[in-house]
Amino acid sequence: MTLYAIWTPVDHTLSYDLNGAAGTPPTSQTVTHDTTATVTSSVPTRTGYTFTGWNTLANGTGTSYASGATTSPITTDVTLYAIWSADEVTTTTSTTSTTLPASTTTVPVTSPPTPVTYWTVSFDPNGATSGAVPPSSQIFDTGLYNIPGNSGSLAKSDGSTFLGWNTNAAGTGILYSSGSKMQMTSNVVLYATWSPTATSVPTTIATPELQVIVPTSPNPDDLLVSFPDQLPKTGIDLGREVLAAFVLGLATLALAFERRFRMLLTALRRTRRAGR
Repeated sequence: MTLYAIWTPVDHTLSYDLNGAAGTPPTSQTVTHDTTATVTSSVPTRTGYTFTGWNTLANGTGTSYASGATTSPITTDVTLYAIWSADEVTTTTSTTSTTLPASTTTVPVTSPPTPVTYWTVSFDPNGATSGAVPPSSQIFDTGLYNIPGNSGSLAKSDGSTFLGWNTNAAGTGILYSSGSKMQMTSNVVLYATWSPTATSVPTTIATPELQVIVPTSPNPDDLLVSFPDQLPKTGIDLGREVLAAFVLGLATLALAFERRFRMLLTALRRTRRAGR
């Protein structure tokens, strides 16, 4: 003997909301689960507005239905909202013609203001597994943008160190540290740069007034620090950037010296072994 489960369809309610209009909404309808229904054919009224149909959302961005239309299969309780379009109001103004005496007054013509352009700076976590990027900012087209630091405590699960923000996701663009100044000329996306990325490809650390180019392999002969022909504008503090460039240069020289010292030490050991 096999016993079969017996199912009874659930009923849902299709109701109506006049959405700001006075009066009584149409009578609700009971609809069997997963079946269609016919929208009420009654047309509500509202002073100063024209009824344009029914919608599943009060702001009119849901599914629209005309009066008397067939709905999609209904699987839950549904409320249809009346959607209204404001009527245009025509105002008639009476005018009186008056003859004025001739005047020699010259009215200056003012040129329309020059449109203002704003550039957007946005940030990409670039592989971070926790934390948040700084919020996007809009900068006036001739302004300098003050680069934020790791304000959202971005971090990677492999323990990589956050170095700054780069114009290229691979770390091959311009690297900006916290407090650097960036001259805005277009919309920019800055990518979080992490220590393994920064040591595997050439990186440029820059501000609009200073650039420090760090080669892939540490070599003091390859370190290039370029300064502008003119001093920066008053009010722009480059102390942090100059200090960063100085420290980076010292670190690069130290790595190169250590490498050459190890090579010399290895050569001496080989010479001693050969002498024995």
